[in-house]
Amino acid sequence: MQAELLAVCRQLCPKPAYALDRLAEAAGHHILRTPQYHPELQPIENCWAVVKNHCAAQCDYTMAGLRVHLEDGFAKVTPATCQAAIAAMREEEDRYWQEDMEEPEE
Repeated sequence: MQAELLAVCRQLCPKPAYALDRLAEAAGHHILRTPQYHPELQPIENCWAVVKNHCAAQCDYTMAGLRVHLEDGFAKVTPATCQAAIAAMREEEDRYWQEDMEEPEE
């Protein structure tokens, strides 16, 4: 029943139109969206993990402490951290593309 309802909703509800998509298409590009919150394909998730892990390791269960630890955690997300997260994401993305290009074994 839920699957049928979902199918009807998808038929009746148009996909949202985003200004960014229109701009990209006007320039001859297409935006490929990746799954949200997917750490292998969303570099920001790895950066957030650095902050969260730092705060968890330093937790003193006070808001004042959290504010200090957040600042310290954000300081650990350096340009090198971001570059490494993006490089890892590109490697994973390339691996997915390669798998998609391979013909299935029979």
